[in-house]
Amino acid sequence: MTFELLILAVELLSILATAALAIWSMPPCKSSHVPYLLGIPVGFGLIAIAYVTETLTLLLPSLMSPAQLSINVANLLTQTYGFLFLAFVYARRTRLPYLGESPLIELASALIITIFIITESMLAFPIVSPQYGLSSLVAINLFVRLLILFATFYLVYETARNWSLTKKASEGFVVIGFAFLLVEQIGFIMALGNLGPVAIFLGYEGRLLGLFVLNAVLYFGVKKGDFLVTLKRLGLGAPTH
Repeated sequence: MTFELLILAVELLSILATAALAIWSMPPCKSSHVPYLLGIPVGFGLIAIAYVTETLTLLLPSLMSPAQLSINVANLLTQTYGFLFLAFVYARRTRLPYLGESPLIELASALIITIFIITESMLAFPIVSPQYGLSSLVAINLFVRLLILFATFYLVYETARNWSLTKKASEGFVVIGFAFLLVEQIGFIMALGNLGPVAIFLGYEGRLLGLFVLNAVLYFGVKKGDFLVTLKRLGLGAPTH
């Protein structure tokens, strides 16, 4: 019971921290008059919604109930979209070959991911055997975690690619923030392998530290009142590829 309350408290903190990131990042991205940069607050907002649905699953009794499965699918989709929005914005800003140069590739990627998650989730409903449904649900979670892992790894790479500029803008803390979110995904992937509470603790610890660092990065940028400073602190001032 104490462990469940602790997880619930962490989920609530995650919602507040991610919502704060969406709020902090909105003014500078809007002031830049670059439409695709609005993907930053939208991405953080979607992740916040995902954490809300994740919290709801903790309050539902049965793992395989239709209501919880539906909420779990919503969580997976919104969380995936959130991290993809962030990754696509950085790819567009730095003109990453192919992905950052073609909106059609971005749309096609999101469409393929959506079709896969929804199709596999339909197989996880109780109309199929409970054992198969549970294994299907685990497979979907693993797929999504790996996808978010790659997106987060890219964010770490992109913000650290030109370390001198990143260090000058934010002392490199934006890289550290995304690196902690990378640790989060590693922890939850380990948890899917039944590695116990240590893996879950690693996941939540990485998430909270990452969100805390990113909030600090944005707060001090917004406090300066210059949207260019804020964007540079996020690592969006890196040169193109």
